[in-house]
Amino acid sequence: MISALAARRAKRPPSPTPSSPSPSPPPISAPATPKNKAPNSKRKRDSEDKNKQKKKRRKKQEKDKEKGRYYAQEPELEPDEDENDHIILVDDEEDEEIEGDTPDTTTEPPQSRAYSPSAPIGHQPPKEGPAQLSASYHPILNQNLFQIPSSSTETDPKSVLISLKIDDTLALVGTYTLRVVQGSVSLCGTTLHASSGTHKIFAIQSAPIPVITAVESESIEEAPEEFKSLVGESDDTLIVVSELRTGIEGLGRVCRIFDVAFRPPLNASSTLELRGVYLVTPETSKKGLHPFVLPVSWDLALPSFASSEKNEPGVYLVKGPKKYPHVVYLETDLGQSEFTPPGIVSLTVLSRPVFGPPWTHPTLSHPNHAHFIGSLTPKSSPAHYLSAIQSLIETFRLDLQYSGTADHTGIPLVVNTMGWTKGLGGDLIKRIEELTDPTHIFEFEGPANEFGGWNPQPQPQPQPPAKAKTYTLEPILDIPTNYTPADNRTISILSYFFSSFPSPPPSTPTQTIPTPFREGWDTTLPLLARYPFQVDIKTAFDKIILTGAGSEDVVPDELPSVLNGSIVGLVSSSSSEDPDALYKQAQVYPSPQTSHLLGLTFIRGVSASGDKVHILTPVPPGMLGNARVLVKGEMEMPVWGWLDYRLPDGEEAEKGKPYLQWGKGSGIGGERRRVRRNLMRRGQA
Repeated sequence: MISALAARRAKRPPSPTPSSPSPSPPPISAPATPKNKAPNSKRKRDSEDKNKQKKKRRKKQEKDKEKGRYYAQEPELEPDEDENDHIILVDDEEDEEIEGDTPDTTTEPPQSRAYSPSAPIGHQPPKEGPAQLSASYHPILNQNLFQIPSSSTETDPKSVLISLKIDDTLALVGTYTLRVVQGSVSLCGTTLHASSGTHKIFAIQSAPIPVITAVESESIEEAPEEFKSLVGESDDTLIVVSELRTGIEGLGRVCRIFDVAFRPPLNASSTLELRGVYLVTPETSKKGLHPFVLPVSWDLALPSFASSEKNEPGVYLVKGPKKYPHVVYLETDLGQSEFTPPGIVSLTVLSRPVFGPPWTHPTLSHPNHAHFIGSLTPKSSPAHYLSAIQSLIETFRLDLQYSGTADHTGIPLVVNTMGWTKGLGGDLIKRIEELTDPTHIFEFEGPANEFGGWNPQPQPQPQPPAKAKTYTLEPILDIPTNYTPADNRTISILSYFFSSFPSPPPSTPTQTIPTPFREGWDTTLPLLARYPFQVDIKTAFDKIILTGAGSEDVVPDELPSVLNGSIVGLVSSSSSEDPDALYKQAQVYPSPQTSHLLGLTFIRGVSASGDKVHILTPVPPGMLGNARVLVKGEMEMPVWGWLDYRLPDGEEAEKGKPYLQWGKGSGIGGERRRVRRNLMRRGQA
């Protein structure tokens, strides 16, 4: 059976003889048909056919090499060239496939593929992986680990004294308190000295784990006598680690996706004998554990301005307490807030560092220190968003900046902006820079474009103020995690409603009071089993305002249905416009100059008449009397807040839950369509 290649070559006309004085070799004739032709019923295997074609191809190349072609004789090869570098060009597609099957004698460098929006992206260059969690501290009882005897009842938290050499690292997973009694340690980029007090550490597995490192100290303060009796005379760094009982581990039962974050790591050591505190050793499984690593550019940029001797108060990030007793934190990121639930812009007064994910330190805002936006993005109300920020900046400059400072140097301000930097988001950030008038600006580089194709035209960046110094920093290294930003917002809302806050003390114009943090978390009862406040909505509130897309279409008769099962803001307002109308369509939000947010509340139920509501809120009862305006935004209670986590998983946990439905939906068109194939035309009956 003649091959396809031979048949196509037989039909090709002979190539003409070139007009050259020297005779050229005759053209290669097509291979003859084999005499012993195989029966038509039996077809050669593809492997045999390809092998035979390869042999013929090699013979053809050897013959051409011996006789030589006119185009192969000129020009002659240079002494440093190789004959194998020349490629035989073949016009036929079948020959191209055969040549591709022949192994090449030279290896071509890999070529990067051209960009195509419809083609899959090729392999990207290997990126630097996340750092592995490791610690050099090895506990030895009565040598570098000492049990501190408890002086009172068993309910007091246990404590241990740990001795560290310089550059020793200690990694603990769990919740604990840390106190430096001699020397200094570095933790999350902050240096803690012996006189810095006690710090609460939340080393939750859903976030990078802080690593304690003993560093050189200029302090000559010695350890108290009660610790010298245990360790003796020593120049090592001494720290006291104690149990921290806040009830935060109960949030793992409330939100099951965070249950793993509170479990002890596999093969973790419990040598410290502290409840909820686990020591990371070489035998500990590092799955899901990543250390907190401060980028090099961050570490170099922080001391460059933190030690500035200018008398002008800065507006920047402060690395630990310097000469200022407090620092004010302005939150403008609605989706990923640090100290408040999402949807709020606020001012937070800090007097000590905080260690832990944002949802481990929810705060209760002071009066005039917060405003409710009610959305995860300012896209729907940019004017109200900027007005609220402007009001907070005025509050900082009038009430906080120079309060409690004898030298009139002022208190620094830290502004956290959102990550939306294009289009409307870029315009909002530019306006925030104009309002705050910062002295230092940190810009984080985005990931480099590693794909081929057209390079996008860079958008013109807004020019910073003339006196502002700009620092360009590398982005923090991404670590693999099982938690998305939406999961962190969910746990942040639940952490707020299960928190217990103290009543804030009254502040005076000459004294700055730090923002009160939560005292603990109470997860003994779910939200659906707690006793609520019953409030007469017409008596307790002067205004009910709905914000967000579509809120202007809600008529008064539908108001109880809209408020039922929603998260609303308790707002205190001094304006008295139209006191007779409780609710009007498309009512404007009260001005941030005359109003402020007290806290959030969850409306668990509304009576049939719509006059009374059941609310749940962590706001202390003494502050609820000032809430005269109820504002509903676009935020809703996560589904985990509706469940009864006391029951086991299954049908019993799904029964009797308000506003929730499991199983098949009953919507129109939701059932499966049935296609009938037995219908015939009129003539086919």
